[in-house]
Amino acid sequence: AARVLDLRGLLVTPGLVDLHTHVFSGSEANHYLAGTTLAASADEAAPRSCTTTVVDAGSAGHRSFPAFARVIARSRTRILAFLNIVGEGMRGGRYEQDLADMSADDTAAALLARPDLLVGIKVAHYAGPGWEPI
Repeated sequence: AARVLDLRGLLVTPGLVDLHTHVFSGSEANHYLAGTTLAASADEAAPRSCTTTVVDAGSAGHRSFPAFARVIARSRTRILAFLNIVGEGMRGGRYEQDLADMSADDTAAALLARPDLLVGIKVAHYAGPGWEPI
């Protein structure tokens, strides 16, 4: 090695992985996560905590993922994502209750198209009595 560091008394670990983040603020202004502190900048938050990879927990759905993919492409931090069953992703309130915007076929197609970035499906925030989103 060209340089040796004395790290006695310190804890040395490989880069950490944060398994539940929200790093996509949406593709439209004034929607859930957009313009709020609920969606973090991966490149600002991750390095401070020795995190080299973050996994977004369903901020985008199959309709909004192309915009999120552009965010991911510009990030220095490695970003993987769960794809929300809701086509527009996490928009809050009534949007996440709209069964007409939940498409298993479109979600599966998006997952198959981007296995390099998409690692699962997010099914959450549905308040209905049934299991339709699942």
